[in-house]
Amino acid sequence: MEKVTPKLDILRDKLIGYLEDGLGQYVQDKEGDFSIFYESVRVFVCPREWTDGKTIVKIFSITNLDVMESAALFKFLVTENLKLLLGHFSYDEDNLAVWFEHVLLGEEMSKEELLTALSTIAILADKYDDIIRQKFGGILYTEA
Repeated sequence: MEKVTPKLDILRDKLIGYLEDGLGQYVQDKEGDFSIFYESVRVFVCPREWTDGKTIVKIFSITNLDVMESAALFKFLVTENLKLLLGHFSYDEDNLAVWFEHVLLGEEMSKEELLTALSTIAILADKYDDIIRQKFGGILYTEA
């Protein structure tokens, strides 16, 4: 578990308020991270210490698992990244997993910014998880 600092506590309280007001339902785990379920994806909202006493909020969905790395997969992810205005794909080679993620600055984050990023990650992850599975195999994260 990450060391809890006053700034991280403040950020978590801010996130709870924004999530309760904007969504009503969410899950908070014992590490103090949050998640929501949307269609076939789970989206995580993770407050973190960053640098120089600042905080960030990492919003991500692990869209697919057991996806073998290939030049075609990487070309697809990079090409799609270029088209996106918010969020980007990455590949976790240790877990053969595709991620879709975005990071916000914790102290500067507004409720509208959080909810926009969260909904965008959810909608696009739900769209792309099926496309990736169809083109490159593997399973959806929520099937694991």
